[in-house]
Amino acid sequence: MRILSLLAALMMLLPLSPEAAALGALAATANCPTPAEFTTASTPLGRLAAAVAAHQTLHILAVGSATMRPPGRAPADAGFARRMTDALSAAWPGAEISIDVEGRKGITAAEQLALIRAALGKGGYQLVIWQTGTVDALRKTAPEQFAATLAEGATLAEGAGADLVLVDQQFSRMLEESTNLAPYQQALRATASGPGRLLFRRYDLMREWVNDGVIDLERASPTTRLSLAENLHRGLGHALAGLVIDGVARAS
Repeated sequence: MRILSLLAALMMLLPLSPEAAALGALAATANCPTPAEFTTASTPLGRLAAAVAAHQTLHILAVGSATMRPPGRAPADAGFARRMTDALSAAWPGAEISIDVEGRKGITAAEQLALIRAALGKGGYQLVIWQTGTVDALRKTAPEQFAATLAEGATLAEGAGADLVLVDQQFSRMLEESTNLAPYQQALRATASGPGRLLFRRYDLMREWVNDGVIDLERASPTTRLSLAENLHRGLGHALAGLVIDGVARAS
């Protein structure tokens, strides 16, 4: 135990990269500690990295359903996708970052795919964030159909010169008890296994926060639920930014 304590103290003395320092400060404001496994990229995000290295404006497309949007009556920039861009801006000072958020409550992956196709047809995106899987699980979309839709979206992103980060379901006890999520989560993992593709494991991260007593929306009182939801979006946005930054770093 003494050795581990000494190692921890030594690590604190090591200089942090500007990106790590910025994300650490943002994570502290969110009060959502995120284990490194959730922000460690399994593959480089080469297309986005090339844009960062060339000091290009970074164009991001974020597509999803209800949880892509800000909670309740929160401002339009309170959703986790836009919180992610706040964190990216802090980690990459001077970078111009533009994000377009598409989607609405209750739409399936197939409906989201149509939005992705239309947006990518205009060109210019280097990164696509695709939050999906909950509605299809609830509606019991055939898993093979869901997987085929994901594969088509990944091919579209690649053909348009964009990297892809898939975002899986939001953790919910009710969802876990009433729906078989396993085949949809497996399809997400399989699709994210290719080059230039990552999976942001939102479900597992949120479950960890629930188990650790950090954020539990399902058991929150009505008076605290909105503020907790805003904090959740902030924490998810910062964690997602950490994954993206690591993906870019691995391409260097």
